[in-house]
Amino acid sequence: MKKILIVDDEKRGNIPFLMEALDKKGFLFTHLTSAHKALETLQSELFDLIILDIMMPIPKLWSNHLKNDCENGLKTGLVLHREIRNANPSIPVLIYSSVGEIQISDKYTTYLRKPELNETIIEKIDEMLGIED
Repeated sequence: MKKILIVDDEKRGNIPFLMEALDKKGFLFTHLTSAHKALETLQSELFDLIILDIMMPIPKLWSNHLKNDCENGLKTGLVLHREIRNANPSIPVLIYSSVGEIQISDKYTTYLRKPELNETIIEKIDEMLGIED
């Protein structure tokens, strides 16, 4: 069974519907609303794919280095993405955000803009994980 980490500060909107779609598909998932908690969790747990929002609050517990990156124009989710890539260069990451087109030259990262239909998201996740129906 594939394990997915959702990192998005939203608790409403598309996220409950996305979690329901993932559950119906049989995926195990964890939803975290903090970029800091995501970094902590990724140090002790393995995931097959990460779904990542870009626009999230800057964690108070982050080091000044990470906070400064966020304040210098990088969105919190992009700083988190960079840290994920430093730790695991090949884990699939689906950036799911309302932010306009994101330019990341990384063959393991895909972007979908909110709000996207759950069927499209599930199809993209299946593609990224190499799952065929």
